Amino acid sequence: MARMRATSAAPAAGRALLVARRAMLLLVLVTPLVAHATGSNTSPTTVTDPSAYVDPFIGTGSGGANVGQIDTFPGPSVPFGMIQWSPDTTSRPDGGGYNYDDTTITGFSLTHLSGTGCPIFGDVPFLPVPGSVPSNPSSASAPFSHDSEVASPGRYAVTLNTRGGPISVELSTTTRTGMGSFSFPTSTTGTMSPLTLLINTSGSANLLGNNSIGTVEVVSPTEVVGSTLNGAFCIARNTYQLYFAAGFSQPATSSGTWVGPVTSPAPACAGPQCGAYMTFAPSASPLLVKVGISYVSIEGALANLRAEDPDFDLSSVESAAAHAWRSLLGRVIVSGGTPAQLTSFYTALYHAFLDPTTFSDVDGRYPTFTNTAMVASGISRTSRVQYANFSMWDTYRTQMPLVALIDPSQASDMVTSLLNDAAQGGWLPRWPVANSYTGTQSGDSADPLIASAYAFGARSFGTDEALRAMVHGAEDPAPLSTVEDVMFESDSLIRYEERPGLPAYDRLHYVPNFMFRQSSGVPDGASTTLEYATDDAAIGFFARSLGRRDVASRFLTRAQNWKYMFNAATGYAEPRGASGSFPAGVPVQPPPPQKPPYPADQIYFGQNGFQEGNAAQYTWMVPFDIAGLINALGGRDAASSRLDAFFDRNVDPYGFGQAGPNAPYFWAGNEPDMQTPWLYDFTGEPWKTQELVREIEDAFYTPTPGGEPGNDDLGTMAAWYVWAALGLYPVIPGDGTVVLGSPLFPRVEIEVPGEGTLDIEAPAASDSSPYVQAVALNGQPVNVSWLSVGALMPGATGGAPARTVLSFDLDASPSTTWASDPADAPPSYGVASAPGIGGATAIGFSAPWGQLVVAPGTPTQLEIGARNVSGLAQTVHWQALAPPGVSVSPARGVIDLAGGPTSASEMASVSVVPGGICQHLTLDFSTARGQPLPGVVIALSPSSDVECGAPSELGGSGESLGTAIESIPQFP
Repeated sequence: MARMRATSAAPAAGRALLVARRAMLLLVLVTPLVAHATGSNTSPTTVTDPSAYVDPFIGTGSGGANVGQIDTFPGPSVPFGMIQWSPDTTSRPDGGGYNYDDTTITGFSLTHLSGTGCPIFGDVPFLPVPGSVPSNPSSASAPFSHDSEVASPGRYAVTLNTRGGPISVELSTTTRTGMGSFSFPTSTTGTMSPLTLLINTSGSANLLGNNSIGTVEVVSPTEVVGSTLNGAFCIARNTYQLYFAAGFSQPATSSGTWVGPVTSPAPACAGPQCGAYMTFAPSASPLLVKVGISYVSIEGALANLRAEDPDFDLSSVESAAAHAWRSLLGRVIVSGGTPAQLTSFYTALYHAFLDPTTFSDVDGRYPTFTNTAMVASGISRTSRVQYANFSMWDTYRTQMPLVALIDPSQASDMVTSLLNDAAQGGWLPRWPVANSYTGTQSGDSADPLIASAYAFGARSFGTDEALRAMVHGAEDPAPLSTVEDVMFESDSLIRYEERPGLPAYDRLHYVPNFMFRQSSGVPDGASTTLEYATDDAAIGFFARSLGRRDVASRFLTRAQNWKYMFNAATGYAEPRGASGSFPAGVPVQPPPPQKPPYPADQIYFGQNGFQEGNAAQYTWMVPFDIAGLINALGGRDAASSRLDAFFDRNVDPYGFGQAGPNAPYFWAGNEPDMQTPWLYDFTGEPWKTQELVREIEDAFYTPTPGGEPGNDDLGTMAAWYVWAALGLYPVIPGDGTVVLGSPLFPRVEIEVPGEGTLDIEAPAASDSSPYVQAVALNGQPVNVSWLSVGALMPGATGGAPARTVLSFDLDASPSTTWASDPADAPPSYGVASAPGIGGATAIGFSAPWGQLVVAPGTPTQLEIGARNVSGLAQTVHWQALAPPGVSVSPARGVIDLAGGPTSASEMASVSVVPGGICQHLTLDFSTARGQPLPGVVIALSPSSDVECGAPSELGGSGESLGTAIESIPQFP
């Protein structure tokens, strides 16, 4: 039975299912990790200290079988801090380094990235051990128990249960420094032992096996300095160098270094497997350690230490860190909700403000992009902070709009930092780590990130400079760029390209499915094209905001290229090969076969043609033109039925929301699907979005170590939950609107100093009342399912600061009439929806689509048709361009398309002369005025035993993963 059906019985059936599932969730909910997350309290009390509801252990467990670790970390950091001093455990998950299921700590390293899917950072782990230096210090570890572990914003504490006695550890941080307390071990007989601190400068996390190149020098019994050289993020050839300086509250009685398993009293070492040890005499007072870091130099680390942590005063550091978090989180005050919901909400908000991280020293200096030997300074109009580490393929969708809304000055600095990267490196970066390009993930995601930051309130950056950089990357190919580029990630620093495949994208309107191998290990031409279309739309929105109508029109028109990825014969986004043909067979196919030209040892994570996903998931990723997509799918009813099937919780063998990259269903744990639950707002059934989003909140976001559905990706998943709980979501990157859902709490007050206040009121909000009956803005009815940020918080978008009240009337029963009219849907930007946007008004198709078997001398029938995506009545012309020896009758034709989401077709006969060779037939389509439309290329095979189509380009047709064309929602 489907989760919901588009029938008159749907509201009641959906309501019964929702209530039953919530009851089950309440029965099986895992005991929360902190005391205040237990029990249930729906009284409308107002939170007075949001940081008290933050549980840093959320996200340190597994988010599901397809992704595994969520990859957050429990150690302390201040908002966007350079240093994130946190424990690493034996399995050392990517990014966060800490697995809640582990029982052994290998060290407390100084840097982390929250929620990444590839190992990086984890630099310079410190580990206290009892007695003298162990025989192999680089492999030392210590057991621990969660019973002794405490974490809160800005503070972490744990007791290591070593054989020599327990060692209590307590950590806190400033922006660029850390302070640690390490007690001396006492045995069961009461004998106190010396304490040795191991400083592993080669213990960073990377794909080379937690091994980096370190240098260290014991300057004196109370000071150690050094550096680490690390990189290789997601197979890229990036590197960065981190410097550190550590001081101790008492002098060491002995010290030395190690290289591999060999220890020495020598005060310095360099190279792989290099570290230092410092042994301290027993004391009743714990050993205090303060450490500063810098990406510029050891002198920079020392200067940061002097400026931010001059004394050995751990309580003052902890107090300042806690205050920083209280101040930031206090901009969002919640009233009501259960303790578990409050814990999930404020922890998500906390995770959303950990990254990107500070990269410049207190004096404003930082290494320039792509050249560590050069140093720049003084970068920003506001806080003079350069930021690094932008997971923009992830964060442009949720995290950056949230940061810009709540902390616009910091978001402005982040955009300025990216512009500095572009000025120094030549191009806006794609997933930059420290001061290096990595080129990982597809798309040109700096564009929607910058546009969304501006749209949601970040205005203190060089907007003209930003537009120039965005247009440069979108229109200027990198030197020597060709269609045939094979962009392996490991080549990304040989020649970085902001938009790989740009010449082909310009000429063909799509990126052919060559080997743009990113983290999925498969070609990703289809998803790259869809990302480029989203990027172009974002540039258009940004240019429109700046009054550059010419640029806006050019890029919003180019964004219509998404239609070239839409196979109108199947109703799915699909890749195109070098010939221009779509793959034969079912739309959703498994990854490539383990045979040449695909390496046998390659891990494939997703369907050929798509970045970490498949055709069913990526078909919906046209966020700026959902109305056009709905037309392409056959209209609102057809699109809604497709969504119902996509969210059917009873068919996915992995379980609802856990489809992973291969099954044709919703995957809550990955970015391309994050917008999809909100699309019922566009089909006239917002009650389905309200129900579905609440179900996702309840099922996948809990106050447990596994309390997110996948990699947090620098706060991306966390920010999704924050938006969902507010009842708002930024579906369209860069345009400054939010679609409406259902608030989780009775009241939320968002206050941004100098910008204004937004009160979201939903007095009837509860687990059993997720359905919107009515909405009002400052007392005026809102009958549409979207609003602009300027209406919600005028000061954020240049207007005068004001207090705005957004009110929701919620109930236990769905309203099938509120915001259900087509005119009530959120905006879309297609050919017929806005002036100045050109592009395709219809999409041509054929059936069959990928390969047609034409036996020599035997005519074969071919259906030739067009689908209306503009909704306007029109005439489409088609023409067959046949290779020698091939005839098509008729060779040209005219198809009249009525208004609305219509399609029409006619039949033609295809014949070939004997010869037995593979050939390609091209069908060109155009408007009555001669404007080209997306066309079709069909591979002609002389026999069903001969494969002539896209498999050589696209990885083979293979068997579908548990689906057949009959079981996939049919294209009407």
